[in-house]
Amino acid sequence: MAQEAGDAAEAGERDAEKLEFIEEMTRGFYAVQEQVLAAILARKNGTEYLRRHGMEGRTDREVFKARVPIVTYEDLRPEIERTANGDRSNIISSHPITEFLTRSCSAASRIASWGRRKRRAAGGGQRPSLPSSPATTFFSLRKNVSAPTQKAKYLL
Repeated sequence: MAQEAGDAAEAGERDAEKLEFIEEMTRGFYAVQEQVLAAILARKNGTEYLRRHGMEGRTDREVFKARVPIVTYEDLRPEIERTANGDRSNIISSHPITEFLTRSCSAASRIASWGRRKRRAAGGGQRPSLPSSPATTFFSLRKNVSAPTQKAKYLL
């Protein structure tokens, strides 16, 4: 019985330590969220999308909330299609978009773009039309990807 009481006390101490850790990590939640937003905005500085909303060089939350609207996929479709069709300008990302992923939403399949920097190599070889950098050194071809045009199918 003494062993059981000792085990219960030890488990209670571990639970208290875990709870303290969670509380410590969430105390500065809003400050951390503001720092994350500022870092994202700094990284995306110079994109056509943020310039259009008057965010050039701005990283503060209040200005972002006031100037950048909440959007849907359909709102961003023209920018996504331009990128998928080969436009290499900084439309929605300040880094090269090296792949498009599809995900199923309701009945429709939609394209989601992701600029991956220094992440996993998806395949072997370098595409001649892409600049040589850690972000674009490797690529993967998949013919079964739904894309706005035939040309965009082979961007992946």
